[in-house]
Amino acid sequence: MATSVAETRERVQSYLTSIFGRVEVDAGGLFTFQSGSTRVFVGVVPHPSNLATVVRVFAIMVSGAKLSPELYEYVARGTDRWVFGHVVVHLDDEGTGRIVFITSLLGDFLDQQELTYAVAAVAQAADEMDDELVALFGGTVFHP
Repeated sequence: MATSVAETRERVQSYLTSIFGRVEVDAGGLFTFQSGSTRVFVGVVPHPSNLATVVRVFAIMVSGAKLSPELYEYVARGTDRWVFGHVVVHLDDEGTGRIVFITSLLGDFLDQQELTYAVAAVAQAADEMDDELVALFGGTVFHP
């Protein structure tokens, strides 16, 4: 791997701190902050090839959404609606789903401006969509 996960994580933390002043770290080690009614998370993982690192920026828009053909159609038909990122559904144990907006960046060459743009794009898209998604598919936003 060209850059280790630890090195990329340290750089990402430095960028996020520079952008936001203070960033929380959750129990899983993800950087996180509130943005309107959503919560944004930033994590660093190895690329499956182990030749690079990947920075994942995502926001949980809805928890407890009713799983339905309409929800899956919404996700499938909207896959190219956004320039950076896409909507996914993660299944919960209760038979419901979490609707998430996510994008991934190559971490080895990431600079502060690129991370800033990706974080802002995810935060804005998620905060704009979450209320509409609750109205369509039920569940709750992260920060009511």
